[in-house]
Amino acid sequence: WFDSDEEGWPFGRQLESYLVKLGTLIAELGGTTGSTDRATPLVPDLGKVTSRSKAMVACYPGGGARYIKHVDNDGKHQLCRTRLLTALMYLNDEWAPGDGGELAIYKTDDESVLRDVVEPLANRMLLFWSDWRTPHAVLPASKPRYAVTLWLLDNTCGGMLEGTPVAPQFARLSDLVGSGGANGAG
Repeated sequence: WFDSDEEGWPFGRQLESYLVKLGTLIAELGGTTGSTDRATPLVPDLGKVTSRSKAMVACYPGGGARYIKHVDNDGKHQLCRTRLLTALMYLNDEWAPGDGGELAIYKTDDESVLRDVVEPLANRMLLFWSDWRTPHAVLPASKPRYAVTLWLLDNTCGGMLEGTPVAPQFARLSDLVGSGGANGAG
């Protein structure tokens, strides 16, 4: 577990840059700032973010290392209940097809059905709901796979979602904000 200013980790300043960008993105998507033509947030649930975790740096050493299907907030474990959104940043400069370590995302209503597979490419950031909406697994890695994980937290509700569960929807960020970036500027 790392803070961006922690000594002894050479990626600390790069991590700080990603944290700032992540915070800006979450504020833009979860609020009405940055756009004069948007009266409601693009992703209202992101307005619930109150803090973030420390960064967890993970290495899957290869040789078939994997992580079984799970959700990051099952609503049961004290340390996980406040996780609202998972943010993954991949650090694999020379990843190639066949190296493994992809993130497999499964359908919510039928966890035996694969919905998408995301390659762990360097500098790729992936955001997904931490709860039941995004069951996922890390597929077997044949060579080392590195990632930084952060959780954006809702410390106000103890991890329990309000209201009726809604089926998750996936969209590319470019579909949400257009081709001009998060604030509409080129």
